[in-house]
Amino acid sequence: MAFSIGGNENAAAYREEANKYPTIRLFTVGQGTKSHRPLSDLATIEQNWTAASSSSVSDGSKFNYFSAVCWFFGKNVFDGLGGKVPIGLVSNNWPGTKVEQWTPPETTAHCGHASTGELYNAMVNPFTVGPTAVSGFTWCTF
Repeated sequence: MAFSIGGNENAAAYREEANKYPTIRLFTVGQGTKSHRPLSDLATIEQNWTAASSSSVSDGSKFNYFSAVCWFFGKNVFDGLGGKVPIGLVSNNWPGTKVEQWTPPETTAHCGHASTGELYNAMVNPFTVGPTAVSGFTWCTF
């Protein structure tokens, strides 16, 4: 889900509201990289770390790179922490892909399924290694 001006009269107001959250940082993983082996670094980046603003969450077009679901979730977490804890949000998606591509092969093997894990390896695994490894993920499917 991306912010959309057409079809949703509240979208412009939600977009402008992002200007009130400059201590939330946004990052968008680029689409286009697959790997059959786990990578330790991202190969593509769509949006480097950027302060939240009306222009960084959306350019006003129907499809944009930052996830509205991720934005609303993060904004609510930030507000729930009293607006005092800076947070970073990572939008990592590729529309039209199969869930098995986002799942490590060793995870689905226990269930008797085979997964390629090619998107997990390239777009999620880099966040699980190193000194700045992420400790949790929120998944959303459409």
